[in-house]
Amino acid sequence: MAKTDDTPVAARVRNSVGNVTFAQCRGSSVAKKKVNSNSSNTLPQRKQRLRMKAMLPLEEMIESGAEKGLKNRPADQDVHNAAISANLNEEVIQVSDDLVVTVNYEKVVCAKGRRMLPRTFSVTADAENKTLTFKHSTEARGRNRDKDDKFYALVLMPELKDSELYELDTRTNEEPVSITLPQEWDMDSIKVYVFALSKDGKIASDSRYLTVG
Repeated sequence: MAKTDDTPVAARVRNSVGNVTFAQCRGSSVAKKKVNSNSSNTLPQRKQRLRMKAMLPLEEMIESGAEKGLKNRPADQDVHNAAISANLNEEVIQVSDDLVVTVNYEKVVCAKGRRMLPRTFSVTADAENKTLTFKHSTEARGRNRDKDDKFYALVLMPELKDSELYELDTRTNEEPVSITLPQEWDMDSIKVYVFALSKDGKIASDSRYLTVG
């Protein structure tokens, strides 16, 4: 509210002009500006709320992988906040101007770190037996690699908001490794990620999304 000069014009104005209302207060002319009470409901804000709503079930699904894979988080940040921080962005959770939400599962992050995954890592499915078979190139040593590194697979079933974390093998293993999925899972809908973890469990690799063959 602002006080106006007591001019003949201001003294006669008692109604609104645009978004300003003139009135008398204790013998003086005052002007009150109208405030849009719905200013917190802009399109970007609505998008962010939908993005957060989609983030919560995603965070629950990747939690078991993030607990092992997001090791380099700040000391005051728990695994839940670390998983949200890594994925609450437009690249992972896309919201259109029509407010349609799409999760880009290829960009989901469940592990981050300087450990390196093998150059080649593949997975094939046996729908009848509900199994996945993993195979990777063998690299005993090298920069950010160690023969005792372990590999993990995180498998999501988004339609059921469910997931499983599987320990696979070590870096020097040359044989394929198979895992069995829950019977109720649809093999055409699963999302698969792999990451490496040092033997002491302190250093992870970036997670990698695998296309199921």
